[in-house]
Amino acid sequence: MNAVEKVMLDSASLDEPWALVASFAIYRHEHPDDVNCGMDEVVSRLRRQGVEVTVHQPSLCLSLPGAARVEAGGRSFRAKPPACSVDARNGLAGRLVHIGANQADDIDTNFDRKLDPTRDVRSRIEGNIVISVGFASPGMIAQFKELGAIGVIGINPGIDIHRGICTTVWGVPDLDDLPRKPAVVAVAVNRPDGDALIEIANAGVGVTIFPEMEEGWFDSKLPEVFIPGSEEPEKYVLLHGHLDSWDVGVGDNATGDATLMECARILWAHRDNPLRDIRLYAPCVARTANTGILPFDWRAAADEFLTTIARYQETAGDRFDLTPLRQAAETLKAALEDFHAGIAAGTVAPAAANAAIPDLARILVPINFTCEPSFRHDPALSIPPLPTISVATELHLHPGEKPGFARNHLMRGQNRLISALNQARRRVAQAMG
Repeated sequence: MNAVEKVMLDSASLDEPWALVASFAIYRHEHPDDVNCGMDEVVSRLRRQGVEVTVHQPSLCLSLPGAARVEAGGRSFRAKPPACSVDARNGLAGRLVHIGANQADDIDTNFDRKLDPTRDVRSRIEGNIVISVGFASPGMIAQFKELGAIGVIGINPGIDIHRGICTTVWGVPDLDDLPRKPAVVAVAVNRPDGDALIEIANAGVGVTIFPEMEEGWFDSKLPEVFIPGSEEPEKYVLLHGHLDSWDVGVGDNATGDATLMECARILWAHRDNPLRDIRLYAPCVARTANTGILPFDWRAAADEFLTTIARYQETAGDRFDLTPLRQAAETLKAALEDFHAGIAAGTVAPAAANAAIPDLARILVPINFTCEPSFRHDPALSIPPLPTISVATELHLHPGEKPGFARNHLMRGQNRLISALNQARRRVAQAMG
């Protein structure tokens, strides 16, 4: 830690951040007007500290969950609808069927699809209301909808019912996304009530679900603190977060907002130091904004690619050959070794290195996290590594003529990756002169 970073860290205080958390703990943030009040408080606290804040106000299409209940077997069960459920305040009635599914053990699997693709359960699901253990998450709702469910009840763990969202669309849909907006009624219940509803389903009793939803376009406040750099004002480090907006807002996002607010205060107070702009862990941000060489090592990404390729090849066996992709990744890794050796030896200029490193990010990050091109969103479902070739792990699941189509899918995915790796290698060569 250098002297500037130590001064910044020593100036950190819990006074304002904890006051924000305490404030957020005593009122709800559900309607966009309430959320805007929360943003007003963040802005007010920053401005009292002398920090300049710009407040943007985009218009967003939002889904607002209201009250919900489930009625079955002469009983009424408490429920919560996920955001983006279809409104059914007058009730959706149907036969209740229990379908066992893979449960999300943690946040890493919360967006997974829940059913084994080899299971044939459409005949049980189609036209019925499904109850299944798990969160009413995008993966669960999308998969049951594809199989013909008219409604879904997710059984949450424990006695609490969790708020959530059930759309596979990230953010505001565009015209291409609209077909993926959920067209199914969904609610969540707690585990004890869920167990009772499973017994009702097994008895062949019908069920009615009553979620109340509001959807529309709302102006939403977005504060920005912009701290200009001294040497590279066209470049910036982005630090961002979002406000918890359901029930009591003290959770990871609320404490994260408090942390962002304190980072903005500290970095603003030391705004004469950064070489690059900062747009809102202050030492981490300060180090990135001030370092001579950007602290990102793409050799680690190349190693990860090689590990993924080896795993996919082992699963695919002799059904597909990923050797050309492996060779492209090995060639890139060797080029990156030379690149970092040149940085250490001083034969690669810092300016050239710093121009290349973010360019490599723009090439290598998307191929490991997306299938869609830039400025488009993949569905809000779990994405496997190097997703355009992940079908290599599923070749054994495609019967009849489908293996040929799957191999064609793999070939196109491999070609995309080889092209990107070669582009990255050429960018490294350019930086090395």
